[in-house]
Amino acid sequence: MKIEIKSTSYLFSDNASWNSLKKNNKLIFSEYNNIFSNPKSNDKVQYEILVLFLKDIIDYYKVLKNEIKNEKKKIQLIIKLIKEKISIYEKKNFIISVSSYYYLNHLNSSKNIPLEREIEFFLYKELYNLSKKHDNLYILNIDDLFSLHGLKNCFDERNYSLFRCRLSTLGLKLLSNKLSELIFGINNANKKVLLLDCDNTLWGGVIGEDGIEKIQLGQDGLGLAYTEFQKAIKKIQESGIIIALVSKNNSSDVMNVLENHKSMILKKKDIAAFKINWKEKSDNIRQLSKDLFLGLESFVFWDDNPIESNKVRNEISDIEVIEPEKDISYWSKQLLEYSGFSKFQVTKEDYVKTKQYKSRGIFLEKKK
Repeated sequence: MKIEIKSTSYLFSDNASWNSLKKNNKLIFSEYNNIFSNPKSNDKVQYEILVLFLKDIIDYYKVLKNEIKNEKKKIQLIIKLIKEKISIYEKKNFIISVSSYYYLNHLNSSKNIPLEREIEFFLYKELYNLSKKHDNLYILNIDDLFSLHGLKNCFDERNYSLFRCRLSTLGLKLLSNKLSELIFGINNANKKVLLLDCDNTLWGGVIGEDGIEKIQLGQDGLGLAYTEFQKAIKKIQESGIIIALVSKNNSSDVMNVLENHKSMILKKKDIAAFKINWKEKSDNIRQLSKDLFLGLESFVFWDDNPIESNKVRNEISDIEVIEPEKDISYWSKQLLEYSGFSKFQVTKEDYVKTKQYKSRGIFLEKKK
């Protein structure tokens, strides 16, 4: 795939930091700060990436209250040029990567919104409004990505002074990795089904041995960690991801927890399909695939037991098996950050998918 990258900053195109994006793609870097030039190559370019640093667009040392309108006009001009470019190349995908990182005196900003931030909000509002109108436009907030690793580690003032490159080697590598991940997500169908174990996954403990009163689920300690994980599951379920339970258990015990435990976030109505029995989980998953008319490649399996996870992984090559963090407290974060369930748009149909698949499951059970 051919990708053209343009930026207001020099990006060290030969640096090894770009290897992740170069792995399966041909990268074409435009001349530094030549962000609206015609394609550098006559070859067909499938993606055009524009990396904008707000520091390069507005004068951070000069912005005063009476100048805010002039600075917004600069933003409006860029939005206009982006819009014109998208209109010309309708079959090309565009990724606008933005950094609005700036030096901030936190004492000054404790009472008033910094003018720089006002311009930042204006820029993102304009970009997302444009993105709603064009399915081939995607926005990447670089600062959100960098904040996980420390903004001071991702920017390099010395690089800027010597080479006009805003980023450090780490910053370039993180940008390359995230662009690679985003492009993969655009080009590949997202996962559709999350398959979950029950004991020590939705709650702490073994329901068949501990009973409903003694499982860990609630507002304290490990019980809170399981509650937070269920909240994360509920969140992705509401975006259209199908939730199914695949557990070696007594069905009546599990239903009792779903229907009667006061701390359960997930209810029976949230679960589209159940395979709660003593069969091998791989066999149950294959049957679920047939029942739901969904390919195994669209399934994601989450189980706290590495033995069960490895058995499913070895038996079903198409399925993706999650390796949960050892500390349950991080499960909610791990699930919500999992890129396989990313959705660029949530439709009205997504909100009723669980009901649709649940109805289909009931129909199939009656036929048996």
